[in-house]
Amino acid sequence: MTTRQDIELPQGSTWSFAFVHRDPDGAAINVSNYSARMAIKAGFQSSYEAFLSSGSDADGGSITLAADGTVTLSMTAAQSAKMAGDLTFFIFFEPAERVELVVHFMYDLELVSPAGAVVRALEGRFIVQREVTS
Repeated sequence: MTTRQDIELPQGSTWSFAFVHRDPDGAAINVSNYSARMAIKAGFQSSYEAFLSSGSDADGGSITLAADGTVTLSMTAAQSAKMAGDLTFFIFFEPAERVELVVHFMYDLELVSPAGAVVRALEGRFIVQREVTS
């Protein structure tokens, strides 16, 4: 069963997000011997904005998997600073208005069991809060 969860990331910060993967009855599933992968994109046909996996931290971040069912997604400050880095915004507003600069992506997170069964554990919007100070 896929859980819908929107995730927010403050661009340029050290970031992590954790959740517990559960069976349909609500019991935590031991995912310590699973692998995981997560793609973040602007659209289905877009190239990756970031790709996280449990096997490497080289690209967009890392995923750790624990025996108590906890799945932790994380990015270093340098990795999160790259999120939405190529996008340009032109915003016109009155001086009294407060404007929040956010960029919306989509993501899904797949867990792969030792037997090779793939489960989409999470999906939703990946919201990047644009950094002003860099």
